[in-house]
Amino acid sequence: MIVASMGASAIILFFIPSSPLAQPWPFVGGQLVSAIVGVACALNISETSTAAATAVGGSVLIMLLMRCLHPPGAATSLTPIMAGTSITSLGYSFVLVPVAVNVVTLLLLAIVVNRWVMNRGYPSPLPLKKETSQKQTVTEPSHHIGFSEQDLTSALRDIDVFIDMTHAELSHLLTQAEMNAFKRIRGNILCADIMIKDVTTVEFGTEVEQAWGIMQNKDLKAMPVVDSDSGFVKL
Repeated sequence: MIVASMGASAIILFFIPSSPLAQPWPFVGGQLVSAIVGVACALNISETSTAAATAVGGSVLIMLLMRCLHPPGAATSLTPIMAGTSITSLGYSFVLVPVAVNVVTLLLLAIVVNRWVMNRGYPSPLPLKKETSQKQTVTEPSHHIGFSEQDLTSALRDIDVFIDMTHAELSHLLTQAEMNAFKRIRGNILCADIMIKDVTTVEFGTEVEQAWGIMQNKDLKAMPVVDSDSGFVKL
């Protein structure tokens, strides 16, 4: 009643629950698909080494195609082959009992433990698909420092390497690294270090032409308007 590969799945589900490998679809799909491939190879390929290689390679390929990569699934595909007649005699019912029973039980435990015991957000929320329109295209200014979400997506696509981290976590990590680098180079900068101390202002009753002339002479884009009666400052 216990599938050995569930031990490896438990480590992923309980210790790195934010990993893409630990999400419900990769876990459920990866285990069940691998079990089906393993049983098929065990029933149709008599030579053990060939059956084992075909089961592992086939399960990994199908998991990649179905976007449900879960590494312990490859071990599940080996179980019917290595166990012999004790498993192959079950046929494809092995996929339901014990694999599906183990998968459902472990997934329910992962949700309960991660959500209500460890207070973690599991499963991780799916990324929202942003609606793109040819008429409304938002272009970010080229002089902005740092990186955008589009830059991160393009970089991940270019390197063509699987990263065991969600898109949001990677973005947060890189942003934090940028902040730490800025603090290391510039030090702790306060508002007083960058604020304008001698601010040019105009009274509430100042003529618009006069205010415009002051802004032109001092090359200002905005200027506070002081209401001396109420003490408020308006923009």
